Amino acid sequence: ERFFLAVGKADAVSSICEAFCVMLGFRESAEEIRSKLAVLGSACARIVESKNLGVLLKKVLAVGNLMNESIGRPKVAGIRLESLLKLSLTKGTDRKTTVIDLVVQMIAGEGGAGEAVFMNLSAELKGLEVAARVKSLKAVRKAADDLKGGLDVVERCKDKVGQKGVEFLKSAAGQVEVVESEMSGCEKKVNGLCSFFSEDA
Repeated sequence: ERFFLAVGKADAVSSICEAFCVMLGFRESAEEIRSKLAVLGSACARIVESKNLGVLLKKVLAVGNLMNESIGRPKVAGIRLESLLKLSLTKGTDRKTTVIDLVVQMIAGEGGAGEAVFMNLSAELKGLEVAARVKSLKAVRKAADDLKGGLDVVERCKDKVGQKGVEFLKSAAGQVEVVESEMSGCEKKVNGLCSFFSEDA
């Protein structure tokens, strides 16, 4: 009880505690951010570079245009991400067969070539389920900004946390630069993916 009373009288106790919290959690936070950026960047590259995804999307476009013609709508030249989400929901006249069912049947009907599309697509897009678990690039950007802001917290009371604070700031500044560089690279890849689908980033 006396200890807490004494601590309560100390100047800037909350700031010092906050600084130590930043120092203790910094490395883990930086590694987590870098891991998420690597996963997202890899996923974007895999999607854009996938040849078999292009084959699949052409089939989706063909089926979509057939459906458009049947209800008097004009043909379209591309696919929006929003429409891809509806593939398993849009059904034919039998009220059972979905667009994705038709596309799979079309590709499967091509025999060995169709099987190769499915096999290669699975390999090309391996690891996307891990990227899907990342909340959003915006959330990763916020975490990176918070990481950088943590340095300011330590900087403001480095005199009170001693040599450990000085050493931390030297080491952490370099790590923040690495995170910022990787963040910038990932944002470019995400923008490239959005351009690939003609979507806004």
